[in-house]
Amino acid sequence: MFEPLPASVARMIGEIHTASEATSIDEAFTNGREFTALRVNRLRTTPEETERELNDAGIPFQKIPWLQDGYLLPNIRADALWKLPAYLEGRIYLQ
Repeated sequence: MFEPLPASVARMIGEIHTASEATSIDEAFTNGREFTALRVNRLRTTPEETERELNDAGIPFQKIPWLQDGYLLPNIRADALWKLPAYLEGRIYLQ
């Protein structure tokens, strides 16, 4: 999915962490996250408008219960949001 870590970085990680930890770190960088998170900029929009725009774009989301304006987007890469007007106009912040 993503480019592998540069050899020099992988070597440094291997020197600092256990083999198991180094493998987990490498997999995380290679495979990416299982979600993207965003936060609504209330100075420019509302959570309701953001939800409407995500729905219109066919982007699934989950509200983060402990964060008033936070959302998780399962299986969505950040670059999928870069062309959304909400992102381009600063109405959402990627976390």
